[in-house]
Amino acid sequence: MDGPDKRWWVAPAACTLGLVLSVWIDAVTLPGMGREGFLGMLYVVPAGLVLSSWLIPHRRRLRALRIWLGAGGFTLGFLIAKLLFAALLLLLMCFGLMWGANLHD
Repeated sequence: MDGPDKRWWVAPAACTLGLVLSVWIDAVTLPGMGREGFLGMLYVVPAGLVLSSWLIPHRRRLRALRIWLGAGGFTLGFLIAKLLFAALLLLLMCFGLMWGANLHD
C-alpha cells in the first residue's frame, strides 16, 4: 500500500496558494511588511515548511506528513505577523499605562 500517490500535489499546492495570499494581505495591510521591510523575514520558516511539503517523496505513506508540513507552514505564516503586531500593541499599551498615559489628560 506504499505505492506512488497520484494526488501528492494537492496539499502543497493549496498551502502554497494560502501562504502567498496571506503574505500578500499582510504586505498590503500591515506597516513594515513591504519589500523594504525587514519583517518580511518572518515568513522564511513558514515558506520552508511549505517548500518541504513539495520536496517529500511522492509516496502514499508520506501523505500525512506532507499535509501536516504544508498546513503548519500556512498556519504559521498566517498567524505570525498578526501575533507579533498584537504583542507589540499590548506592550505599547502596558508601557503607556505604566508611564501614566490615560484618556483624561
